[in-house]
Amino acid sequence: MALAMLFTDIYPVAPFALMFFGEIALNLNWAIVADMSLYVVIPPRRSTAEAFQILISHMFGDAGSPYLVGVISESLKRASSPTESPSLRVQFRSLQYALFVTCFVEVIGGIFFLLTSLYIVKDKQKVDRAITEAEV
Repeated sequence: MALAMLFTDIYPVAPFALMFFGEIALNLNWAIVADMSLYVVIPPRRSTAEAFQILISHMFGDAGSPYLVGVISESLKRASSPTESPSLRVQFRSLQYALFVTCFVEVIGGIFFLLTSLYIVKDKQKVDRAITEAEV
């Protein structure tokens, strides 16, 4: 995704191809995340857990990120040309640099995703034990 943003000036078609494959790679984990949250929650609470997981991910992702990117972009525009109206180049670069924040957030999210993989088996075993004890 970061490469797609860097190549916008040099290669006009490459960013579209890179964004396509980047978005596919980003979206491939949605089923895994849903499955992981169902693994670690007892059956009567699974629908609520899934709803909260979707709510929180959209709240911090879809709802908050456009505002944050806009604030960063506007502050970069003001810093680049404080006295005059920013040129199209300055507007483009400020938005481009503001969008790089999303790449860092994705890396942090990936690190947390990998950290959860260390605990998923143990947590699933706890849930399986709780289900077995409840049935007895």
